[in-house]
Amino acid sequence: MSALMKSYQIDGMDSSGANLNGFDIFKRKFIVSGFGFKFVSGSWPFNCLRDKSTKPFKPSACRVDINFDVDKLLSELESCEHFGDVRLRNCSGSPHGQMTDIWVRYQDLAPFLSGERPMHEIVDKHDSEWLYDIPEVNRIADKLYEHVNGVQMGAVLITKLPAGGKIEPHTDSGWHAANYDKYFIPIKNEVGANFCWDDMEIKPDAGECWKFNNGRTHWVNNDSSSERIAMIICIRSGDTGVANEI
Repeated sequence: MSALMKSYQIDGMDSSGANLNGFDIFKRKFIVSGFGFKFVSGSWPFNCLRDKSTKPFKPSACRVDINFDVDKLLSELESCEHFGDVRLRNCSGSPHGQMTDIWVRYQDLAPFLSGERPMHEIVDKHDSEWLYDIPEVNRIADKLYEHVNGVQMGAVLITKLPAGGKIEPHTDSGWHAANYDKYFIPIKNEVGANFCWDDMEIKPDAGECWKFNNGRTHWVNNDSSSERIAMIICIRSGDTGVANEI
């Protein structure tokens, strides 16, 4: 068991002793704060997890056993002028419409911005490259890459969501989404800024690292009084198999 695990708080357990095999776990919801779990609806299907004939449920996000000092990066980003240089995901009607970002690493975006290539091809197969030189981003990405036995690095994004802002429920699709594992590192995340899926939501501290499944519906509510700044790092690892398998 990871030393990072703090405690489990379980409410609403099924006291009937009923066999829960096959029960729809997606109807249960729990909250993760640090590495403690609190179930807020439904009940936990322990029998399902013990039953070898039933595929164990895999949560939409799990904590990675590494933390980062992000103070220096936060200082750089709070005065950074590159947010919104490229406006690909925050157009009207997009689930990311209230957000600005920096595409620190991805494929060359110039052909898409000029109209030379259609925008829908931006998620097709490609090799990523560094588009901005932000040393602390490179340092953290390289350290995580080594920690998870990376074999190829994909996109690295920095996102900023204003106080009261939302990233609406959505899933990510395309070649890139399907071929890289996704890691979330909060750089600035005050109380009230929550990353959510149908089965769980996380309330992380700055510098934590979470691997998450962006093939499932996910969203962000920033109900804090400060902007939320986060880093997304996409890595194909030698020991993880298919992307999005937590």
